[in-house]
Formats: sequence, structure tokens, C-alpha cells
Amino acid sequence: MSVLLETTKGNIVIDLWYKTQPLLSLNFLKLCQLNYYFFSPFHSFEKDHLVLNGNRVYPQADPCFAINHYLDISPYGTVGDYLTPETKLKLTTDDDDHSEVGIVSFLVNEDGVIGSQFTISLSVKYEASTNQIPFGKVMEGFTTLQELNSSKVDDLIRITHCHILYDPFSDVKVPNSVMFSTESPSIAQLSNMHYYESSLQLLDETTP
Repeated sequence: MSVLLETTKGNIVIDLWYKTQPLLSLNFLKLCQLNYYFFSPFHSFEKDHLVLNGNRVYPQADPCFAINHYLDISPYGTVGDYLTPETKLKLTTDDDDHSEVGIVSFLVNEDGVIGSQFTISLSVKYEASTNQIPFGKVMEGFTTLQELNSSKVDDLIRITHCHILYDPFSDVKVPNSVMFSTESPSIAQLSNMHYYESSLQLLDETTP
């Protein structure tokens, strides 16, 4: 287990496949450590298929940079603002005992690169498409996934905190100077007036 996400519907624990997908695991874990996903909404719900997260200011447009925009990870062979996909891990459902609910994948954007946006599968028959690259799996929090599967964007389900349970990339340091604040959502995150009051209420209810 590597990362615990606190959401407004419950906790989700994700096991990262850092041995087979090291760069993608590094990207997700360090974005979490950066507090990048704070108050990031789940959206684009596809019932019994998947849900999307990773655009902090959705429904506004955002560059959704990868971790190399914020940190120097050149020792891992990557520079620039995004990651270039190298491995597309094929998933199958041949093993009846293997549930694919909770597969976590990065989204490959229209330019063919990976940033911060990721999906979580909501179906046992899930198979990654050509624009998704799996890098982990939900190990705890399936009740929360059920809540997500029965939700819609107006339910305002958001990530409120990220906790690193195990960091296999401890050599990559995250300085305080580049970390996002978790004291309150940014103006951009609250700029959609349809969400404003409800979002503040959600934050009050989930902040210790």
C-alpha cells in the first residue's frame, strides 16, 4: 500500500505498481506529496466503467502538468512538463478471482503525453483503453468506489487529503516551496459559483 486518499465520501487506499510502472508511480506519489490533488473533484462519471480526477480546477481548463513540471526528476530520464508513455500494461480478466474494480490509470491526453489526470475503474470487466495506462489498484475503500459509481458530478465528491503510506522514491525530495496549500481551496477551485457554497460546506465537514 502506498497512498491513502481522503475524500468527501470516504477513504481510498491505492497500491502503486512501482516495480513494473516506476515512472507513473513516481508521478502519482509525488503529486500526492505535493498536495496537488487537494480539493480536486471526481468528474466525468461513467457508471459501471470509470471516473476521472486530476484537474484541480474542473470544470475549467487546466494544463494538468506531471510531476516533472514541479520537481527535478531528470535522474529518472524525464524532463519537461509531461511524461511520455513507455509501457502500456495489458489487463485481462482471465482469472475469475481477480477483480478489476479499482484499477488506477493515468490518462494519455490528446498530445500523447501524461500529466496529472487519472481514472479509477468501477467495473469488474474493466480493460484499459489506448488512452489509459494502469499503474496501481485500490486495495481498500471499495464502499467509497460504490458511492462514486452511483454518483454524478453535482455530488461534489472531492479529495480532501493525501497520505503517503510507503515511499519507494524517497530520493526525490519535495521542498516546501513548491507544495500546494491545504489550508483552503484556491480561488480558481471555487470560481464556479454553482459549486461555491456547497464546496465550502464540504471542506468544513471534512477538515479536522
